[in-house]
Amino acid sequence: SGIGTEEARSPSSNQPLRPEPETLVFLHGYSGNCTLWLNLVWYLPKSWRIILLELPGHGESSFVPKEDYSVFGFPDILNEFIEGLCLKNFHLVGISLGAGYCYSYASKYILKSMILMCPPGKTLLIYTWD
Repeated sequence: SGIGTEEARSPSSNQPLRPEPETLVFLHGYSGNCTLWLNLVWYLPKSWRIILLELPGHGESSFVPKEDYSVFGFPDILNEFIEGLCLKNFHLVGISLGAGYCYSYASKYILKSMILMCPPGKTLLIYTWD
């Protein structure tokens, strides 16, 4: 699929069992990479699980020419990655192209909420589902 990831922080495995932490999955824009989010994530609660996705062909990730990276095909690639991590209840955060991918993902799959920064045609959108 070409997706790369960097997990900035996750709960320590030697802590007592507790409910699954809030999980945020971040998607950067067209001209960036996952390091875009590094200055922001350190302000989030330390108990949250933060996943910084590297979009295909950006940063250290690979680009697979036969994959469909359009806003119509990428949700399936992203969902395969999400299922591989066994995420069931998570938030998506995206900027620019990443926001377009978030919006497209939410049209096909279930997630807890999403924050879209500078999505195509808008400036900031926040959606939540309960």
